[in-house]
Amino acid sequence: MNKKQFYEKYRILAENQGSTISESTVTPEQINTLEQKYHLKMPQEYKDFISAAAHNITTLNGLMDDLYCEDDVEVELEIPAQPLNNELSEIDELFSGSERYIHAGYLPLGEMDGAYLLCLDTEMDGIFIKYFDHEWCLDHDFTTREEFESDGIMVFDRFEDFISCFFEGKKYDASRCDKYNE
Repeated sequence: MNKKQFYEKYRILAENQGSTISESTVTPEQINTLEQKYHLKMPQEYKDFISAAAHNITTLNGLMDDLYCEDDVEVELEIPAQPLNNELSEIDELFSGSERYIHAGYLPLGEMDGAYLLCLDTEMDGIFIKYFDHEWCLDHDFTTREEFESDGIMVFDRFEDFISCFFEGKKYDASRCDKYNE
């Protein structure tokens, strides 16, 4: 997906939620600064996603099968708002509170169901999204990729599926990622 397609997804979601969106003011230089600050390389698709729209959307809802070993699981994802002319500030805050994950190769997207951190894996070839039991990882003082790998559960193997689930309301079957979780 490109920025125009992401903007359209945001527009429809904002309309359905009674939220507002605007054209983004994020520049490639601002994204580069964020990457340098946290010593990471964001996938282009994620860069397009965070630079598509300024918005006040903070909650996304999705429906998944084979999540937590159950079907028809309603999932709530808290994401950073991206206020106009300051779109990356809350993303920066999320990154700041998740530096252990970032140093292990995981880019936080938001908090899922109040207990799990949903992250994009930046070290795999492609777009893969995992969730981590945030308290468990903190309680056990995880710092290395190997430690996080022991807890992470792959839920999306394509960014498009993440968007379809949380932006379009399409039920997603997380069993598609079972081969990665064995």
